Order: sequence, then structure tokens, then C-alpha cells
Amino acid sequence: LERAFTIFTMFTALVFLSSFVSSITAEVSAFRKKRRTHKVNDEMLVKFLSESNVSLDLGGRIQDVVLAQHVQHSSVRRIHEPDVVLLNNLPVSLKEELHFEVYVPTLSCHPFFLNIGVLEILALTRICHNAMKQQYLHATQDLFSYGKDGNHMYFVVGGEAVYYHGKRTATELSKMKE
Repeated sequence: LERAFTIFTMFTALVFLSSFVSSITAEVSAFRKKRRTHKVNDEMLVKFLSESNVSLDLGGRIQDVVLAQHVQHSSVRRIHEPDVVLLNNLPVSLKEELHFEVYVPTLSCHPFFLNIGVLEILALTRICHNAMKQQYLHATQDLFSYGKDGNHMYFVVGGEAVYYHGKRTATELSKMKE
């Protein structure tokens, strides 16, 4: 009986150990594949810049931005609705309620939308459902450009944004206070 217990314990330990080693191997393999893909993409960028005779100054700035974007993308970021596949097939009524609960706290920071919410809740629900979306920007990525028509309103809910009026004035926009 003692031998059977010892054999059973050894066999169970062997199964758990092999499972553990297998999961570590899979993670290392995925990490290597991700690094290899990044290296190939980086080499393609360098080759493109070289073949296109892009100046060293511009090429260096482009590579700096790409590196900053890669580092920022690797860090933790907010999960947005399009990232959650299971939300795609929700009924419209549930999506409207979801959008209302997700976006009203942000919209309520603006007096115009706060008043709409007080006077006409259905209008605010439609705004949340039809006009709002979440957007993630990498570091140094432009949200809009100087001299272009403004067609959207933006709320910074995480991180920071810097607004340059032409090339002279910079205004820093920080995360909204809740």
C-alpha cells in the first residue's frame, strides 16, 4: 500500500512538472516569436527608409516614434469595446445601456452635456450610443492637425495630451478629474 501511494505521488508530481515545463516553453516560444516579428518589422522599416532615400534626420525621428509606440503598446493600456469580441452580438437595447453607463461620466464633465442629461435623458442616451467611441493613441501620434477642420470633440480620460497651436503655443491637457 505504501509503495502504491509513493508511485501515485511520483506519477502525479511528474504530470504536474511536465505540464508546468510545457507552459513555460509555450510562453518562451510566444515571446521569441513576438521579438522576431518586431525585428523583421524593424528591418523592413530600415530597408524602406534606405531604399526611399529618406534623410537620416527624418529616418531617425521616424524610428524614434516607432520605438516609443512599440514600448507604449507593450505596456498596459485600457481595454476598449472593440477589443471585447463578445460585445459584438449584444442586442441594441443592451448596447445603448452599456454605452450610456460607459460614456455619461465622461460627458457629464462638460456643462453642455450635463444640461442635456438633465433636460433630455433620451437625447443623451442617443449621443452615447451613436456619437461616442473610445480611441487609443500611441505616444507622439497626432489626434488632429493644425489647420484642419475640427469635426470631432475629444475627451482625454487617461494619460496626457499636448495641444500645439501652430508651432508656438503648447497647452497640456491632463486626465480629467473625477
